[in-house]
Amino acid sequence: MPIVTTSSVSHKLTKVNVDMELMTIWCYFTRTINGKLDGGSEMHVEGTDMVSLLMTQAIPNQALGDEITDAIYSMAISKGIIEGTLQ
Repeated sequence: MPIVTTSSVSHKLTKVNVDMELMTIWCYFTRTINGKLDGGSEMHVEGTDMVSLLMTQAIPNQALGDEITDAIYSMAISKGIIEGTLQ
């Protein structure tokens, strides 16, 4: 008989490197399962995707760092790099 466990998986953006000359962004998301580190995922953003990311419309009264972070998470979810919803 199989054993089934409900788990909580979360992804946290831990590293971002931006090269404005090459127009690339590299991001690393750590993954935890039930609070324990379990690897991670990388995302590379280049060219027009990078321009789209940087042109994300501002949300009134949101700090710029939070705005960019939310845009990175949203792009990673839409590209299937990570799963879940932004909270």
